[in-house]
Amino acid sequence: MERFKRQLQLPGFTSESQLKLKQARVLVVGAGGLGCPALIHLASAGVGFITIADFDTIDESNLSRQWLFGPEDMGKSKALVAERVLTQKFPDIQIEVEDRGVLQANILELVRRHDVVVDCTDSISMRYMLNDACELLDKPWVYAGVFQYEGQLSVFNYSASKGQSGNYRDVFPFQEGNAPVVDCNAAGVLCTLTGILGTWQANEVIKIITGIGQVSSNRLMIYNIFNAESSHLLFERGLRPDLNMPATDEDFRLYNYQVNCMNDLNKEITCRAAMDKMLAGEKLMWVDVRESHEIPKFEGIQVHSFPLSVIESYAPLLPLHVKIVCFCQSGVRSLKAIERLNMVRPELDLYSLQGGVLAWEAFRQNQVDLSEIMGRIQPDSANSH
Repeated sequence: MERFKRQLQLPGFTSESQLKLKQARVLVVGAGGLGCPALIHLASAGVGFITIADFDTIDESNLSRQWLFGPEDMGKSKALVAERVLTQKFPDIQIEVEDRGVLQANILELVRRHDVVVDCTDSISMRYMLNDACELLDKPWVYAGVFQYEGQLSVFNYSASKGQSGNYRDVFPFQEGNAPVVDCNAAGVLCTLTGILGTWQANEVIKIITGIGQVSSNRLMIYNIFNAESSHLLFERGLRPDLNMPATDEDFRLYNYQVNCMNDLNKEITCRAAMDKMLAGEKLMWVDVRESHEIPKFEGIQVHSFPLSVIESYAPLLPLHVKIVCFCQSGVRSLKAIERLNMVRPELDLYSLQGGVLAWEAFRQNQVDLSEIMGRIQPDSANSH
């Protein structure tokens, strides 16, 4: 308990409060500008079990505001590096990694295993998915969003003595035709803003778990670091009867977040599902987002080589009304590729091959009649680049 001596000196913060933190399970979605400070403060406060969910890799532009990473980490998985750094610094806490990120296929199981969820992403579709999953499973989640000099913070679906608080859709009801949300990659952000908001998110988690202080539910805090002004937007649960939310787990799994929430940036397709689509006569365009020197090569199907480092320059070449399957070595960079392509061509039908080339090779080895199968599939008439 010596490590937590200072917080145990606080009025109302007792050894029981510390024990609650140790026994808590927190899911942090995103290990970037918001996720890094949130993770640091949750671990240092003594949260006993943390899951880090992020499919992204580290690049140089991350280093100014994502404090868990250094120049030697560029190109590595954010979730895995964050796990290593936090485990070295706080060996008494348990850390689990989900480096596929949070997908519609795994989100309910992930949320179910945790007490509190922290949204540290910049994806609008992810926020609707997190909201709906937490609503179905009765879990509180802590939201933060940043745009240039302004940040927002709130706690949704929080159960308190006054009843259940409002959720994300009460504040941000989806309206078809909304303009795509611009993330910090395009709009810019100051490192201090993500540091402040991520720290505040950790603070809300601590209050939720321990029961101390006033949780920021039913109000959206808006903070502008440019002029140091803050304001609050108050809201209530159930003010909007037409929230269009899935009512059951099965409804959730069938809900089309790409259609209803603009951009689903985490679409994956398995090797088997891709093969079944081709056998059914559906045309797929295969895009290798690795660098040209990387091996093994993708065998059995014609592919286009559009490296992730310059993927946006190839966006005008990609056709409409065709499923475009991006792949890499293991499925991490291809998720990033469809995210970046979606920013410039949101109308494209983009997928990431789950498991990448490594999964495809294993799939091929298990298909003794694959050559015969491939002979029944019409080749793509387009030229590879």
